[in-house]
Amino acid sequence: MKSFSTISFIVAALLAVAGCRSVPPSSAEVMPRLGLQAWTFRSLTFTETLKTANRLGIHYLQAYPGQKLGGDLAGNFHHTMDAATQAKVLALLKSEDVKLVSYGVVGARDAAEWRQLFVFAQAMGMDSIATEPKQETLAVIDPLSREFGIAISLHNHPTPSIYANLDTALAAIKPFGLNVGLCADTGHWARSGYDPVANLHRAEGHIVSVHFKDLNEVNVKGAHDVPWGTGASNAAGQLAELRRQHFSGVVLVEYEYNTADLEKNVGLSVEYFNRAMAAPLVDLLQGKVIPPDYTRTPKKLWADGRGKDSLRWPVAPPPAPMVPVPTIAAPAAAAP
Repeated sequence: MKSFSTISFIVAALLAVAGCRSVPPSSAEVMPRLGLQAWTFRSLTFTETLKTANRLGIHYLQAYPGQKLGGDLAGNFHHTMDAATQAKVLALLKSEDVKLVSYGVVGARDAAEWRQLFVFAQAMGMDSIATEPKQETLAVIDPLSREFGIAISLHNHPTPSIYANLDTALAAIKPFGLNVGLCADTGHWARSGYDPVANLHRAEGHIVSVHFKDLNEVNVKGAHDVPWGTGASNAAGQLAELRRQHFSGVVLVEYEYNTADLEKNVGLSVEYFNRAMAAPLVDLLQGKVIPPDYTRTPKKLWADGRGKDSLRWPVAPPPAPMVPVPTIAAPAAAAP
């Protein structure tokens, strides 16, 4: 088990790429795109999930097998849907301005079902399939991936998943081309004690998509999602590393902590992502991209009058509450 810590050489390399000055990103910079893993809203129907994604400003989706379609559509989202249902789903996606880019985590029983899965993915306009097959199955589905032009991305659930350890996943895809890569789940890495920034760095060139998470604690199996930028798994460092790689794939919100504030928390994560993409890379690395509703200015904490009754205390008033900031350390930028 690897320890969870920010790797100094990665930070240094990122800073070198970013340069010394706080320069806004160029319009030519290749950026990750933001998407949604539909499992986030698994208590909703597929139709309701699309409407929620549209409301949140998310335009890319990874579907999962088994979600109830809802609306005027019968049945569940699955690769066995008939052509008429597929056409209705595509029309619904278009009406909500959402593109279906991927499907997973999903598998098949035999070669015939794998082919059915790829035929379905192509008909639905997908770019990739996220899966956790046995290593020997990759030799069966690699030709299908090439035939249909749809990438295979290995997902990493925690142990006992065979791909929980990045070394195993990288070894499994090594015999194949770039059509076989990774659906990197950074939350499962963090839960398992792996540094997600370091793993993203090591996986460079092989990442097809990302299940992005920020957790309340790391190296803890029961850790849960928190709004991005407010947790312990270095969301800023993760996004900075993806930007350094010029990753143009989809970073999928997979917020698995289902609470009454779920949509609000996903919305806060969307806003943090947008801020992280708009900020100079060096600012992102130095923790200057502040999550929504957070501040680094102590006097702002008292702006609503919370300090006006300080005379009630017989001694000096208590210190201002600790202000949460992204947990990332980086050297100070040099002067211009």
